[in-house]
Amino acid sequence: MAEALMTALGLALGAVATLVGLLHDEKPSMTRRTLSVLALLGLGAGLITTRVQFCDRKAADAAAASAQEQLEKIEAKVGDLAQVDASVERKMQDLTMLNELGGGAYYVVIDTFLKHSATDDRDFAAVKGRLLTLYPDAGKNGLLWTAPSPASATHYELRFGKNLTPSSAEIFLQLANQGLANGHAFIRRER
Repeated sequence: MAEALMTALGLALGAVATLVGLLHDEKPSMTRRTLSVLALLGLGAGLITTRVQFCDRKAADAAAASAQEQLEKIEAKVGDLAQVDASVERKMQDLTMLNELGGGAYYVVIDTFLKHSATDDRDFAAVKGRLLTLYPDAGKNGLLWTAPSPASATHYELRFGKNLTPSSAEIFLQLANQGLANGHAFIRRER
């Protein structure tokens, strides 16, 4: 604001000085009138330009303030990077401790199905289809597979994940629960 006022004042003083000099010349002439009109036009153009620059600067300052405000809102929601990093580090420590509890290989049993049962075959296809929709490469990579149920020779299990650490098995269990119809998934240790 002060810069705009100083610029306008400088333009006005320059135009007044020019006009005073031209008006005190004792000889009336067309040149003096032309110079007077040009001085007034220059003053008007300078004031308009100063006003436009002032408005542009004001808009730029408002945009910068708005951007800073948005950044502060995002930081308030997410937290600063140090907080996020500390949260990730805590979770990693929890998973590391979980892995230290069991050294064997684990997998997730999604559900158990009766062999040669049309109803169970439909349920199996539906659950497997949902999981393959969520994780299309699970079958190709051997992470979604079937095996006989150790508890019953007449049943088979749909399993998710192989050779998992305890923390990985917990994550696979959470992933499996996203695609289940009945929510009976559980973690089992390989023997």
